[in-house]
Amino acid sequence: LIQLVYEKQVYRDNDEQKFKYLIKSQWGINHYQMLNMRPFLKYRGVYISKVSYMKEGARSENSNSWNLPYRIITYYRYYRFYPDGTCLKIVTVLEPKKVIPKLHKGYKVSEDVELMREDAREDDVKSPVDNFSNRSWLRIFGGTFHMTLQGEVETNCDGPVEKYRFIDKFTIGSTGKFHRHNKLQWVD
Repeated sequence: LIQLVYEKQVYRDNDEQKFKYLIKSQWGINHYQMLNMRPFLKYRGVYISKVSYMKEGARSENSNSWNLPYRIITYYRYYRFYPDGTCLKIVTVLEPKKVIPKLHKGYKVSEDVELMREDAREDDVKSPVDNFSNRSWLRIFGGTFHMTLQGEVETNCDGPVEKYRFIDKFTIGSTGKFHRHNKLQWVD
């Protein structure tokens, strides 16, 4: 089991001797404790981050009212990691049930006419379906990642702005006693 989990991780420094020494010195033959304590990325799913913030709505110019209108903006960040050191990232307003089945390496937005038409009806957009592939909230960006032995993950992905790379840093966390290493905590 240890070989199935840790040998597929993409570490910043692939020093095999350092890795083997760490295993022997900290965990010995207690592999169960190692799986519980030492962070690792899971490749069979998608990491999702839901982000919500309040934005001030419209108001009159000289208004000092306490009950100003506001709206809550919600969007999602999705990350999918692969054992070959690549990752996929999408930042979108679409909910997980629409995005997760499409977040894989072979997906092309231009092939998903049904999703584009559905979003056009929801947004009341009059543009033709062909123009939707240029929208950044429907684009999946590719990149690379690596992690440290302590569970710090760094991604380096394309983004909606050309000629720029977007670097995100996370630590691998847990959501409870029985759900280990299933959460990415945003660092930078």
